[in-house]
Amino acid sequence: MHQHKMQIKNPKVAIPNLEKIFTATFHLANSRSFQAMSLRDLSKETGISMGGLYAYIGSKNDLASVVEGVQRQYIDQVIGGLLEENLEPISCLRAIIFGEIYMMEIMNPWYYFCFMELKGLPREQQQYALDAELRFESIVIGTIKSGMAAGQFKCAKPELLASQLVAQLQQWHLKH
Repeated sequence: MHQHKMQIKNPKVAIPNLEKIFTATFHLANSRSFQAMSLRDLSKETGISMGGLYAYIGSKNDLASVVEGVQRQYIDQVIGGLLEENLEPISCLRAIIFGEIYMMEIMNPWYYFCFMELKGLPREQQQYALDAELRFESIVIGTIKSGMAAGQFKCAKPELLASQLVAQLQQWHLKH
């Protein structure tokens, strides 16, 4: 996704160091906030020199962009894959909810970072995150409306129900 920006091209070197960088970023962001974290703090936490960090990430904004972008890409892959299955509306809604919870579990630090640090991200990244949330909500609305048309659901306000579902998923994520 962001390989073109990295100066390190050898995956045997890059992958373990990127794992250190992301793990340290999530740890520092949770303990003091991403905005309060400096690249010097990240260098100290990872054991990677400042120059080494710059070979992987150009700036904190680039790092935040990668985190948000990776999370968005995986959500789109999982939810998009579920939609391609052409499931009945009730099965589709169940799969979407379970898929979202599954993604929240396996990508917990990524979700938490994006949710908690959104306000400090650059405006463009904030918009990407908002667009992803609206896209997910739109998918849920479409699924509910399909279920209504098929006689599987009764709902007076599918938009409100979808908004409530998204809010409950976010609340569940933050409590677990």
